[in-house]
Amino acid sequence: MTLQHLNEIDLHLLETMNFGNDSLFADGFALATTCGWIWILFYVALAYLIIKNNETTLQILLAFGAIAICLLLTDTATEYFIKPAIGRLRPCNDPTIMQQVHLAGNHTVRSLSFFCGRAAAMMGVTIFIFLLVRNWLLSLSMLCWTILCGWAEIAIGLHFPSDILAAYLYGIVIACIIYIIYFYLYLKISPRLNYISTQYTKTGYSLTDINVVICTLLFSVGAAILYGIFLTTHI
Repeated sequence: MTLQHLNEIDLHLLETMNFGNDSLFADGFALATTCGWIWILFYVALAYLIIKNNETTLQILLAFGAIAICLLLTDTATEYFIKPAIGRLRPCNDPTIMQQVHLAGNHTVRSLSFFCGRAAAMMGVTIFIFLLVRNWLLSLSMLCWTILCGWAEIAIGLHFPSDILAAYLYGIVIACIIYIIYFYLYLKISPRLNYISTQYTKTGYSLTDINVVICTLLFSVGAAILYGIFLTTHI
């Protein structure tokens, strides 16, 4: 498969997910999911999960440090190094297709497109939390959240589908590397524990606390839906 064929597939997917989108609710919901403050409560719940289920300050700092490095190597590195090196224009700024791109709320950004640092960061955190906590329900919930936010970036005309897919793959690789380093350092400061309990995951995370995070995520999605409905009256 040639690069031209891949580009044609990319444009076809963009056409399917963005061109001709005349749904005000889809526009509002997509814009709402890109608002960082919508997810603040969810981020707090994740922090609560880590703090409550690690026994020492060093363990907590190690987990937060790993997540911070993951964010640094995904979102920040993408913005300052990868995007300038690739130089791909966003769909809304690409002169060959910009007239066809549907812009939700005329929302435009002048920065470059490939690849989406936000999507890379979200996938990176999702994979790291999956490896850290080892709970399939939480992991599936966060994966759906990541995919939803990736769709939103395409729906509002800021990214090509390939931007999101490449970001996901990059985020997965970075998260796995960071977790290997984290786990090595964790074993240096803590005994290797294997919890055998119906109340905890095998890495020692309380299922009750995990359920709190999942419920918080669902609440945040609900808030995004309501805010999206509100935004439909202002688009």
